[in-house]
Amino acid sequence: MRTILKVLTQASYDRNVFLTYLNDEVIGINYHQGIDEIQYKYADADPSLTEIFIRYSQSNSSLTLEQHINDSIDLYQQAYIFQKHNLELPKGQKELIQKALAHYLEAYKMFNDCPTDNVQYTMFDLMQLQELFHYDVVIKLTKQDLEDFNGVNGFDLPIYN
Repeated sequence: MRTILKVLTQASYDRNVFLTYLNDEVIGINYHQGIDEIQYKYADADPSLTEIFIRYSQSNSSLTLEQHINDSIDLYQQAYIFQKHNLELPKGQKELIQKALAHYLEAYKMFNDCPTDNVQYTMFDLMQLQELFHYDVVIKLTKQDLEDFNGVNGFDLPIYN
C-alpha cells in the first residue's frame, strides 16, 4: 500500500491544504496560510488536525470533502491556535506601571502649560488608565503569541503565579 500526498489550494481562504491518502481515504491533513508558495515543510500530517478531520468526517458524512476540510480547520484553529492564554499582572507590576504613568503624566503636564483639546483628552486618558491599574489586569495571548514572545521581544515572557 502506498500513500499519496495531494495539495489543495484554497484561494478564498489563502491557504494550501495537504491531504495524505491511503487508497481513496484521507489519513492525514495539514495546511499553511498563504498561497504564494507551497511550503512542503507542512506536508506531514498534523495529528491533532487529522483526528479532528477524521471524527468530523465520520459524524458528518453528508458533507463534501471541502466542507469537512474547512470545518475541521476551523475547529482546529479554535481549539489550538486562537485559544487565549491569560496572564494576570501581579500587584508589583501594576504598581510599577502606575508609577510610570504618574511620572509620564506629570512630565506631560509640564510641557503642555496651555493644553489643547487633544492634550486634555490625552491627560484624561492617562488618569483613567492609572486608575484601572488598581484592579485586576489580565493580558490575553494566543498560543502563537506565547511561542513567538521571546523571538519578537528578545526576552522571555514573565511567568506570574
